[in-house]
Amino acid sequence: MSEVVEFEIAEDAQFFAPVSADLIDGLIGQYQQARQRIDQLAALVSGDLGNVIHYFIDGNCGDDRLHRSIYVDRLFKPEGAIAALNAAYWSKAMGLTDVYDAMPQKRRDEWNEQIRKHETPEFEEDTVRATIMDLLNARSKFFAERVDGIFRSLSHEHVTNCPQGFGKRMIVANLFNFYSGGHASSNWSRMGVINDLRCVIARFMGREEPKHYATNSVIENGRRHRPGEWVTLDGGALRIRCYLKGTAHLEVHPDMAWRLNQVLASMHPTAIPAEFRTPPKRKPRVWRMMSKLLPFAVIALLERLKPAREPYQKGYETYYRDIPLG
Repeated sequence: MSEVVEFEIAEDAQFFAPVSADLIDGLIGQYQQARQRIDQLAALVSGDLGNVIHYFIDGNCGDDRLHRSIYVDRLFKPEGAIAALNAAYWSKAMGLTDVYDAMPQKRRDEWNEQIRKHETPEFEEDTVRATIMDLLNARSKFFAERVDGIFRSLSHEHVTNCPQGFGKRMIVANLFNFYSGGHASSNWSRMGVINDLRCVIARFMGREEPKHYATNSVIENGRRHRPGEWVTLDGGALRIRCYLKGTAHLEVHPDMAWRLNQVLASMHPTAIPAEFRTPPKRKPRVWRMMSKLLPFAVIALLERLKPAREPYQKGYETYYRDIPLG
């Protein structure tokens, strides 16, 4: 066991990216042009042209008779097209800032559901500016909500999880959805909760946050290639061990655990005992934690690297093999 490397938490670090007040001007103009074209097309179809469009659909669908069930009056209803347009441009507006990445996973889930169902409000300039500004101003609140969301997502079926706050060992379940035949698909929402934990830890360490999807591949690869083995993340601030059944064991460094409990206590002041939200009096002998780490953007690039390959001839066929390192 190695001694912990000392580092200073960046208490006054700039937590969020600066945002220009006029980022949405161009987006509003693009939206208004698209909205005008939708209205123009709907007006054309509702007139004399609508009487012949069904011949195009009927004559060009070939053997795919499904298209014949798409009636012109329903296909070109402006209400549905405008709802889809609103959702698309709200999504674009969120992408202009770091708000979406700063959101806790629960809020991202709610936002994604509105986008998917086309239930967003009208993309009007006053509404857009007011909503984006409210979200930007709420980013500090999102930080506490992330910590609370992480704690609430810990499995209630495992006694290892500490009910008084974050402990050394935590368990998150249901990271995969299982289907008949043994097939599994990733549960992005549950994985996003673990990524929220990494984002909070990154802020404690004075680092930029990873993207909201950054931990998905860590969990998927851990379950597929290293089930039951510890994988160290973020310089030793966090370790994760994934299992085939879709659970993950997490261990946070004690220097991270009490800070997480401090934030949790700000939302639930009577629920977290003092000993859980103060630095340990004795330095525990735990795994080594490093303070000088690569930026997440660099890590993401390294993660996408693939082995170099070289061609070789076998008879008349050309094959490829990985070039060994060293």
